Amino acid sequence: MMKRLFAAVFVDDRKEIDAALCIELAMEIGLDRNAFRNAMQNPAIEAERFAILERAKERGVFGVPYFLTGGRSFFGNDRLVLLVHHLKSGRRTTDDGRRKSE
Repeated sequence: MMKRLFAAVFVDDRKEIDAALCIELAMEIGLDRNAFRNAMQNPAIEAERFAILERAKERGVFGVPYFLTGGRSFFGNDRLVLLVHHLKSGRRTTDDGRRKSE
């Protein structure tokens, strides 16, 4: 679903993503309309979404795509090359960005 939402914004140039559009996009990728609508209205799922949002804010996330690995963060499609390089380098860091001892 996330791939379809990204495509709606960055390929289809949709300016607003509302519940109706989410349901439409869910159906496009083969999800059941009623099950998806019910999930969107489920208080437990909504609480989980808000908890994830708060954790992201606490870690400094401010946009998409945004990747966190250890203490490093990478924001934007133009940083994906740097993210891949970092992951391939095998450098391990602590959550505050310091290099781990071998």
